[in-house]
Amino acid sequence: MSGLGLVVAFALWTGQALSDTPALRLASWNVEHLAAPGAGCRPRAAPDYAALRAAVGRVEADVWLFQEVESAEALALILPGGRGAWNIHIERRAERRQRGTCSTGGAALTAQRTAIAVRRGLAASRLDDVDLDGPGNLRNVVRVAVGSGPGKIEVASVHLKSGCAAGIIGQSCGKVDRQLRALTAWAAARKSTAPLVIGGDFNRFLSPSDPLSTSMAAAGLVVTDGASPDCWRRGRRIDHFALDGPALAQLVEDQAAPRSGAIGLSDHCPITLEISLPTP
Repeated sequence: MSGLGLVVAFALWTGQALSDTPALRLASWNVEHLAAPGAGCRPRAAPDYAALRAAVGRVEADVWLFQEVESAEALALILPGGRGAWNIHIERRAERRQRGTCSTGGAALTAQRTAIAVRRGLAASRLDDVDLDGPGNLRNVVRVAVGSGPGKIEVASVHLKSGCAAGIIGQSCGKVDRQLRALTAWAAARKSTAPLVIGGDFNRFLSPSDPLSTSMAAAGLVVTDGASPDCWRRGRRIDHFALDGPALAQLVEDQAAPRSGAIGLSDHCPITLEISLPTP
């Protein structure tokens, strides 16, 4: 049974309609080297930021999980209403080495940070980042608690190592495996009872039979992919949401965002999820 089917069955069993409780809409998007105007491996100008901002607005999410963001200033350029309408949380990661140059064009690489943006008016508190790479320089996980009391959930934005979308052979696959194990070990050991939603760019075609994702299942994390969108260059989904048991019980809907003008704006598509928020 799908994640959504489990939730519907649970609602019918308890006699509680899903529409009786408010829902929080989450979205995740790797925005491909989002940086200051003219900078980075995908330099952008005002029309590009306007198109990205329009795509974000059409999704109408309350909480966004972003990847490949240089700074809060760059992210504010694509958020409807700018910084005044959102609380922005950017990964805290010390730069341990020079980032080098882009693979094409020779421009200087900009930081590729994970980030979370929460619409102002929603209670939100920043939690400690999760380091998945120890002494290395790969991205940390950004975490934010959204809501309050029994309606609180924890959201986490992740961006794993590229280069191992499938298979188990190679240096990149070893790093992805270590990152997944670190992520799931943290999830299994966390003290909070708030439902956990992890979303972002896993750089992996995750499936129940994936040999590198068995640690996720062992930690009680369920990948809840709905229909795959058709605007990725790879043609298969490498961006996912993974939910723990309490979050899965509150899942309302998990699907790829509609073709919301995102094609060509990034090499990834937005994905969305709705989760119910219990009220006292």
